[in-house]
Amino acid sequence: MCLVLTTIKHLYHLTTGQVNSLWHVKAHVKLKYIVDGWLLHTKQERTSSKIKLNTTASIEMSEQYSLDQNSCGRMRCLVTLPSAVCKRVQYRTVHFRQHKAMAKSVILFTICTLFFFFFAEMVRADDSECPKDYNYSTTIIQLKTQLFCSYDTFTRPVRQHNDTVDVKLQLVVKKIQFDEIKDTIKVSSYFFVSWTDYNLVWDPAKYDNINELRVRSYQVWTPDIGVFTSADETSFTPYLRPTTCIVYSSGSVSCIPPSTHTASCSADLTPWPYDRHTCYLEMGSWTHTGEAVNISLREPGIHLYQYNMNREWELITMDSSRNPGHYPCCPDDTFPTVTFKIVLQRHSGSYTAIVVIPAVVLMLMTLVTWTKGDQPSRVILATIDVCLHFLFLQYLGSILPPNGDSSPLIGQHQVSFIPVGFSPALVNDIWQINHDSGT
Repeated sequence: MCLVLTTIKHLYHLTTGQVNSLWHVKAHVKLKYIVDGWLLHTKQERTSSKIKLNTTASIEMSEQYSLDQNSCGRMRCLVTLPSAVCKRVQYRTVHFRQHKAMAKSVILFTICTLFFFFFAEMVRADDSECPKDYNYSTTIIQLKTQLFCSYDTFTRPVRQHNDTVDVKLQLVVKKIQFDEIKDTIKVSSYFFVSWTDYNLVWDPAKYDNINELRVRSYQVWTPDIGVFTSADETSFTPYLRPTTCIVYSSGSVSCIPPSTHTASCSADLTPWPYDRHTCYLEMGSWTHTGEAVNISLREPGIHLYQYNMNREWELITMDSSRNPGHYPCCPDDTFPTVTFKIVLQRHSGSYTAIVVIPAVVLMLMTLVTWTKGDQPSRVILATIDVCLHFLFLQYLGSILPPNGDSSPLIGQHQVSFIPVGFSPALVNDIWQINHDSGT
């Protein structure tokens, strides 16, 4: 307000002409010098030779001068002229009326801007007082206005500061994808979250028996639930995805945002292609302790009625459990979490036909090489068998994932049968050498 009064005072003095002793106006002035045969010295050319201008020289310059324009000597020009020439110089400058109009426009714009922010602040202050006698168009608008007029989405919705917010979680699984190259599992689901907000309680009898409201999740307080076993750090966020939540008159809030959770797994490829993998999704509050936000499961913790079967992986079991979160580092606080255990097994029908059966045939072929005695075909069969083993190992390397804590048993068996295939040929050569030396 002080700035507004000062601006009005300056405007008054400007309109009444009382400006000489108050302030100076900084303006951009265009001076047009008409010089016929005179020598000019510019500031940039003081150390250089003089330049003679026989034609009209137009110089655009910026200067600061008093509104009292009676004295030519007051002006600080960028061009130095002899005093005899100063009288013959003709200049065109911005008239005082133009300065006056420009100053009025700037001051009026400043005043309008200040009054705009002043009234906006007054309106915001009025909104925070939660008007009660306002004539609302519908009852539901009245209910929403009175519930959210002073609502804070960053404050825990409790009656007392030391009270606990009980948050219940449930996972409605839709799709599961296992990446055996990255050892990660991606679970697409509906993430059911519910809690009680004591700031959103109303009497339905006073609002035409309205028992529930639909609001956006960013309009209410939401728990900061994060996945501690997340494998995708770039997309990790401890907040719910934007969705529509249902608020009941008792203060109960339910949100079911669609979500995708990615977690790390430890792959065990020993029984490949009959391998199983166990993965864990561990969730909890990112910033609150169990005394502030208590995380628990909504029974049942997992729903599978919307699950879509995977062509490569079969869902064996999916269990949920709660960990109270007692740690030696923080004996006075708890950090509860809920864990979803997922067990997947590979569909091995196609791998049995294209991998297991050929491997068994090669093993039998290796054993046959020992039944040929000293026949020459024994060496030929053993050589072919060893070559086939090498080709089969190369094929296994192209289809097996290059990770895991251990190598598949089927590959270990194929490697062990290679020296067995070499043995008949080696035995045959030794027998032949001994036979020749005996004869």
